[in-house]
Amino acid sequence: MICCPDSGSHQEESRISSINAGLKKMYEHFSGGITFEPFDGIKSMQIAELARAWVEKRDPVFDFAPRRVLSSDPDDWSQRYYITFQDNPFLIPANILHARRTLHAEIVRLFTDVWGKEKRTFDDWYNLERTEYQKVLAQAAMKSQRERWEVALSYRPGKDIPLEQLDKMMPSFAENLLGSILHTFQFPREGGMRSQAEMTELMKGFKEANPIAEAPFLKLQALMYAVIAMRAAGGQKQPPNEGMATDIDSVAHILPYCDAMFVDNECRALLLNIPRRLQPEWVSRVFSMRVKDEFLAFLREIRNGITREHVEGLREAYGDRDLTGVPAAQPEQT
Repeated sequence: MICCPDSGSHQEESRISSINAGLKKMYEHFSGGITFEPFDGIKSMQIAELARAWVEKRDPVFDFAPRRVLSSDPDDWSQRYYITFQDNPFLIPANILHARRTLHAEIVRLFTDVWGKEKRTFDDWYNLERTEYQKVLAQAAMKSQRERWEVALSYRPGKDIPLEQLDKMMPSFAENLLGSILHTFQFPREGGMRSQAEMTELMKGFKEANPIAEAPFLKLQALMYAVIAMRAAGGQKQPPNEGMATDIDSVAHILPYCDAMFVDNECRALLLNIPRRLQPEWVSRVFSMRVKDEFLAFLREIRNGITREHVEGLREAYGDRDLTGVPAAQPEQT
């Protein structure tokens, strides 16, 4: 009746936990082998639509159908068996912890030295957060390009490249994304290829217009950080905890594709503190322990709505012994 996919953030958060094995078993059990696409892929999909819409001089159209961001169709019958693997060897706990702590240190600095001191409106912080992303993206692309050149120039025949350097030999997410935007500019959907002069004009206009700031993931992320900024300005002394950045990242990327999401109380409070005039409709789909009874009522409503046809389908697919707890089917409506 429901599908509870796991995601990259589940894997990373669990990987650094002392009970990693139990957490991994839990989220894989609930997901039934269905996983969200990497968040970078969701970013790319939304920004690609913004780039196409800008070039074609139309409004962007975002499709939030869950199937677009899941590894398989959530409406298909689940397999009785699916294969799981041990921990991803490329997810190294020390690296995850270093990245988390570096990001948290930067958020603490902003909370104390910027958000807590500069008196700006909510809209100021919101617009600054989302409009600066394009610049950050360009800087990240240049940084990764420079690092790749440095690794290539340091290479000596007969010597292996250290494993920690191999990652720098591959184009980064930022480089790939900017490359795909340029490809969109160069090759119109109706066919043909634009000239260099046309490309230069498009690139200049795109940079000035900054349509990337309208990406749904970026707007939701910016709204949540703007709430934190206003809390700092309002005198809150305690900065967000180390896990908040991961929570914000997860909510921003996958909430629009979910019918419901269960998060911790603090993360839900961030969403509820977004001013009503800017609050996305998706916020009403978020539950936490503070409203656990509402969440259980939501689940019971789904369960109790099972049809006779669905029960018969379950029985045919899985057998009677797997239907423990399934309520009696409701009469068919005429």
